[in-house]
Amino acid sequence: MRRPTAALVGLIAAVLVLTGCTLTSTTDHATPLPSGDAAMPEVVGSPGTDPALRFPSTPPPTALASEVLIEGHGTTVHANDLVVANYLGQVWDGPVFDSSYARGEVLAEHLRTLVPGWADGLTGRTVGSRVLLSVPPAEGYGTVGKPGTPIGGNDTIVFVVDLLGSFGTAACGDPSAKTTGVPPDGVVVSGLPGAPPSIRVADGTPEPGRTSATVLARGSGAHLTPGTALVQIAATDWAGTHPGSTWNDSGPIQVSTRDGAPYAVLSAVPVGSRVLVLVPASGSVPAVASVVDVLAQT
Repeated sequence: MRRPTAALVGLIAAVLVLTGCTLTSTTDHATPLPSGDAAMPEVVGSPGTDPALRFPSTPPPTALASEVLIEGHGTTVHANDLVVANYLGQVWDGPVFDSSYARGEVLAEHLRTLVPGWADGLTGRTVGSRVLLSVPPAEGYGTVGKPGTPIGGNDTIVFVVDLLGSFGTAACGDPSAKTTGVPPDGVVVSGLPGAPPSIRVADGTPEPGRTSATVLARGSGAHLTPGTALVQIAATDWAGTHPGSTWNDSGPIQVSTRDGAPYAVLSAVPVGSRVLVLVPASGSVPAVASVVDVLAQT
């Protein structure tokens, strides 16, 4: 994904878990991608469970094929979105090379950071869907394959994808979140739930002595558990010299909520909430005030 602006990275590099990737171009479309005359594999297993594939005796499709096995009723996936998904990846009539089900960890990545077949095959689908993708080398790993995996040069690869969530760069928490708290004196947060916030610290405001979290608006989703969470953040250092916002740059990012991480204070906060997190200065990193919209557990 794109990294947030240099100012924001410099400001909260010590408290954010970011992933940097290379982008490829793609376009939004909702056009089904049929397999033509080529047969697609049969998928065995219920949505939400680790599937198995039964391959036909015929060769794979020569072009990208995307087949909706179960139609979801959630939001539509767009080409620039970050998707949350479970998936199985397997070489055509060959070995499984990856499974989020087996790892027990969902995927949370911007579509355009993945192999092109994902963006081209999932754009226009809806959250809640189970989608079967047959990805030819040109939209997968090309003539080189992926060293260290079973994917060889010119292999067609197949994915079964359960779409759990999709978030654009403007994604916010629950617009119906109930106001439950107020910032301390000197910390000013503007913006209603469901819209991007801003934050500033008034001159002379004492710096925090410890990391703290104040739920400004409580969402109605499930409570976060220690692990990782998908969030949007608007932040500023205490002097106000390096403000930044993921809403204006990278879009949603993941942060650690495990014990010992600064954003461990988000653990047990309901998804959809807006939270004020204050982090004290540490070494060369100044004190930080941030407004966090909790989008999903990942």
